[in-house]
Amino acid sequence: RLPAARSTMLEENENFGFSFLGSDGDGLVKLEMPDLPPDWFEVIPSDVEIMEPPAVLTGQQGGIWQALCERMMTDIHRNHTMSEEEKEASLRFVTLPIPGSPPGRILKLVEDPKGVISAGATGSVLWPACMAMIQELDEQFGHLDKKPKSAIELGAGLGALGLFLAVHQGIPTTITELPEVLPLLQRSVKECKSHQSFENAPVEVAPLRWGELTHIAPLGTFDLVVGSDISYRPDCLDELLQTAESLLSAEGRFLLSLQDRSGEEEKLEAACEKQKMRIVSKKEVKIHEQDVEYTEVANRDYCRGEDGLVKVFIYELSPEKRRK
Repeated sequence: RLPAARSTMLEENENFGFSFLGSDGDGLVKLEMPDLPPDWFEVIPSDVEIMEPPAVLTGQQGGIWQALCERMMTDIHRNHTMSEEEKEASLRFVTLPIPGSPPGRILKLVEDPKGVISAGATGSVLWPACMAMIQELDEQFGHLDKKPKSAIELGAGLGALGLFLAVHQGIPTTITELPEVLPLLQRSVKECKSHQSFENAPVEVAPLRWGELTHIAPLGTFDLVVGSDISYRPDCLDELLQTAESLLSAEGRFLLSLQDRSGEEEKLEAACEKQKMRIVSKKEVKIHEQDVEYTEVANRDYCRGEDGLVKVFIYELSPEKRRK
């Protein structure tokens, strides 16, 4: 159990939440530290209080809990004891092709599949919802008389969506993430800008915790607010929508993409109703095995659904109070 000063960081860290079949509510169980072997205390912060697993987890669930705890503590121990050379070797350098015209466009990114740099695992690799959003925006901008003058990406992870806007659309873009996840995002941006053609891309990186006024206020407002695969936590949806509204300029647009997962679509739409956020449009994108531009990412085990397809929803949202 972490003291209050560290509780927000723990709450935002996806390594500390696990879903169990048969659990109450959304099935999200907050992790409290299990008993640890004595030699691991050298890498555990001194303000961590060791707690027993929750009493609600018994039998098989308790066994799952213990296995997850042991795996996570093994990873924490590994990350704290790895050399910089070993961390570097565990990173995955990705050249992402951008479909459409002109041909030959790419983004250079850095993935962290083992979580040696990033605080959480979900934003440390590419996901299909990001790629679907890139293609959607590319198509939209091809039919617009003028592009947005500014853009911001929320929960950027590797920053692929924001980098696409800056590098290939020339839109001044701010890419944001939680402070504890910024090192990986900054590394990915640096890798992309190391490409000779991209070194002058108009992109900035900034910390942003949704709902945190001290983070939101200095950013200003933007003509385009975007995010991909950032709506998977129901407990964060209100702050996400409120933050996006605060960042929108008077005529700004807000677009979200998400992969089709059980209940996520419905919970986002319920949060939109609660926050008086109108659904301007909703588009379904099905990614098939023959979609060559998506193959490498979409074929990863964690992406493809039971039907062999990856399905993505792309939303455009707008505050209700804009209605005339």
